Amino acid sequence: MINITLNLELKSFNAAGHWTARLDRQKRNKKILEKGWKLIKNKPKSPCTVTLERLYDPRFNMRPWGEEKLPTCFKEIHDSVLEISFPKKTDMDINFKYAQTVANFSAVRITIEDK
Repeated sequence: MINITLNLELKSFNAAGHWTARLDRQKRNKKILEKGWKLIKNKPKSPCTVTLERLYDPRFNMRPWGEEKLPTCFKEIHDSVLEISFPKKTDMDINFKYAQTVANFSAVRITIEDK
């Protein structure tokens, strides 16, 4: 099992903002994911289950998002994880799960478990 917590910036899908700001955020997140991926010694193999977990801090007026909203909000991170972790796989058997947890900081926890 691989468990890594990264300081990725998540925004609600309905958040207002210019498309260039969203593009810059995606680039920053992807760069952080690539650096975090280099720290992992035993790379995961397909088939596996990837859990993307939003850690949020209610002290900063952060609220839980609806369960139906999580896959949409994690879309860019989902795509980056696939691109970085399994770049040449076409017959992938990778299941994604989404969760959120109250924490003392804001981040994204990525857990990869073998099936």
